[in-house]
Amino acid sequence: MCQLKIAFAALNAAVASDGTFIYVPPGVRCPRELSTYFRINQAKTGQFERTILVADQGAYISYIEGLFQHLDAILISYMLLWLKS
Repeated sequence: MCQLKIAFAALNAAVASDGTFIYVPPGVRCPRELSTYFRINQAKTGQFERTILVADQGAYISYIEGLFQHLDAILISYMLLWLKS
């Protein structure tokens, strides 16, 4: 792995402040649409969220992510979707 990738991975781990983790076991169909909503109300602040969704073999999930941020705020979002086949 190159040094730049290591540096960005370390930065991501260091500043993550919020997020979601969802695991759906093999063959399970999630009966509802799942959603999260992130909101930043203050100016000159930041939020660094990450979302990790894991759908095991034969699993089903529907996910919506919403957000609101103040004009002078920073929001950095990272999503990882892992599908096992």
